[in-house]
Amino acid sequence: MQNYLSHDPASTIEMVHTMLSLQEKAKGTASISSLGGQLGCAVMSVAAQANPDWAAAQMDALINSNDPIVRDDWAGITYDWIYANRMLGSVSTDYIATIPTSSMYVDANTKQVTAVIYNPTETESTATVVHSGQKLLTIAVPANSLVIKSFAVSKK
Repeated sequence: MQNYLSHDPASTIEMVHTMLSLQEKAKGTASISSLGGQLGCAVMSVAAQANPDWAAAQMDALINSNDPIVRDDWAGITYDWIYANRMLGSVSTDYIATIPTSSMYVDANTKQVTAVIYNPTETESTATVVHSGQKLLTIAVPANSLVIKSFAVSKK
């Protein structure tokens, strides 16, 4: 989706604040709700890349107030995206898996790395997780399947 946004969280947060500031100038309010359903959901999805706790708090407040934005067709996808980012951590390019349809996440609080690997082929594949040129582990991924594997970041 928008995984590249987690590579520079400060820039992503600045972008979200800029969007809300422009909304305030145009409509007199900088609320997520004032953006409307699809744009509001898109902004929260972007924010989830850099600050999933903030995005989750925004979504929870919108749900608790029964805001119209939560009835938008995109709200369920946005909710899922926010809470997936909150659970998995930030997308990491420091860790890679050798199957190209994979993403690696690092949770800075728990020091967990999570590999989310999809094998779209008709045969089982093996993904190798690599960090700084070193092979860390291999993961068997059945045909047409998604595998999620978490492991601790080694402390040196």
